[in-house]
Amino acid sequence: MFFLIMLLSISGLPLYEVREVIVKANYQPFVGTEIIDSTALNSQTGKNLTSIMEKNLPGVSFTRKGLVGFGVGTNSAGQISASGFAEVPATVVLVEYDGVPDIMGIFGHPIPDFIETGVFDMISYERGVTIGYYGSNAVSGRINFNFPRRTKEGFSLLTNLGYNNYGKLYGSLKYASKIKKLDWGVGLSGINFDGDRENDHYGNSQILGRIGYGVSSRLYFEIGGRYGAFDYDDPGPEGGQSGWSKVKRGDFRVKAKYDEARSKIESVVYRVSGHNEISDGWNSDDFTEGVKIMANTLALENTPMRFTLSYIKYGGKGKDVIKNKDYGKFSDNRGEICGSITHIFKSKLGITATGSVNYSDRHGSFILPAVLFEYSPVKSALNFSLGAGRKFRYPTLKETELFPKLGPPGAFKSDPNIRPEEFVEYEFGINGKPFSLSYECRLHYRTGKNLIGVEGRFPNLTQKNLGEFKGPGAELKLVWNPLKNIEMGTSGSYEKRDKGVLIGPQSILRLWASGRVTNFECEVDASYLKNPGTSENPLPDVFTLGVSLSYNFKWLKIYVDGDNLLNQEYELIKGYKMPRRNFSIGISSSFE
Repeated sequence: MFFLIMLLSISGLPLYEVREVIVKANYQPFVGTEIIDSTALNSQTGKNLTSIMEKNLPGVSFTRKGLVGFGVGTNSAGQISASGFAEVPATVVLVEYDGVPDIMGIFGHPIPDFIETGVFDMISYERGVTIGYYGSNAVSGRINFNFPRRTKEGFSLLTNLGYNNYGKLYGSLKYASKIKKLDWGVGLSGINFDGDRENDHYGNSQILGRIGYGVSSRLYFEIGGRYGAFDYDDPGPEGGQSGWSKVKRGDFRVKAKYDEARSKIESVVYRVSGHNEISDGWNSDDFTEGVKIMANTLALENTPMRFTLSYIKYGGKGKDVIKNKDYGKFSDNRGEICGSITHIFKSKLGITATGSVNYSDRHGSFILPAVLFEYSPVKSALNFSLGAGRKFRYPTLKETELFPKLGPPGAFKSDPNIRPEEFVEYEFGINGKPFSLSYECRLHYRTGKNLIGVEGRFPNLTQKNLGEFKGPGAELKLVWNPLKNIEMGTSGSYEKRDKGVLIGPQSILRLWASGRVTNFECEVDASYLKNPGTSENPLPDVFTLGVSLSYNFKWLKIYVDGDNLLNQEYELIKGYKMPRRNFSIGISSSFE
């Protein structure tokens, strides 16, 4: 992960560095941090990446995925629900690629399409009271996608090619190599299909990569970036108007790292740019650029500390090519200073205090304090956590500046005086890893005010602060390995649905069981979503069943993946029907 996650041990064992995460041996990470490593990603090549994330990350859900794609037109932009909470669009989940934020300059949200076609080495997910450390947008969670990387001499190559009965053709390649002081990695991926409805086409491709050089044992430089493009012919909601969209997205970053025995300093300079076209005439160019300096140190015994100083600028320009209207240029300059200190008492009790000061030249400053207590009475078998923290989200340029210039009177408009959204969260967690069992449970209570939403009926719509919400929630994950080649697990979440919690399933329950006999593997999974719609416009509950079968040769795997085997008709966004029963067949190869 680009921001180091301090997985703090209270066992008193010596520190070891694994990739870019500082851990202590035999320690179970505190509740609120999840990691999907390269082994888990590489072993599930027949699955959509969003499906893998939903299985492994409790409380994470995507409103559109797999065959359908996400799109950006007619309210079909993909939504990410994390920790039981989401907004339209996905503005309360901070999405980063190798530590660089994926936030459209004007609209202020990530584009989940590029998650689906990403080829990554590791995915990390953070949630909980201390997530306010990352500032605006990190309300319900932070998801970071790591580019391909190899830490030991040699190379690794993974390829995947598959076809679906809906006409979906997809493929990917991941390569990483290290020769002495030089290491590099690259990922390629593409999806193309025609859906089962008229005017339903989706194409998406992406390339990402990085190259690094270790000048010495302490100093390391790296450059990297990604570029992706997708086009989508959107049939629209049932009975609604069809449309299309074209999106391009790219970024470039330069990193420097300096390591000492007990400290690490990292810096990154980056720029993200994008181009968007929609059939209603919208045409825009967005950018996000900034610089971050991060320091992690163990200068004091049993007291890890981390600090971040960052500057970021969002902006863009938009126009309506049909009505020949120029909406103008907009930007927002922001700064952030963050600090986190943990102290471990007598190898059993840890206290973490975090704080961040955030500033926007449009919306002023915010201070986000948080505190987390962790107690481990039985080493890694039983850990408790208790904490509270403040979070917030600055309004996007779309919400405050863009649409007031649309005119004429009665048109969709925004309020320049919209206030930032504010949240306070309290949590209690328990986790552990006794024997062959791994478990974690997190209970939270969240309050929010100044929630930003749309009021009125089209075309007389206004964006404004709508009000408040409060309520409890819970997340659970349980994994059991009764035998070496058998795994059974469940994960789920619950969030009391209140007015203002705009989108995301109220309850999620996922079950899976997998096993391997010699070269044959099988996995069965089931998912239940209660009310995947909004608090004002609920949708019917959803139950789906899937199965994956594969046979492994020395370097080759042949797989068959089935989804929605019960042939359910369901929606995750009103008016957009999800695919019925479908099957994929493919091959993947791995060399090292």
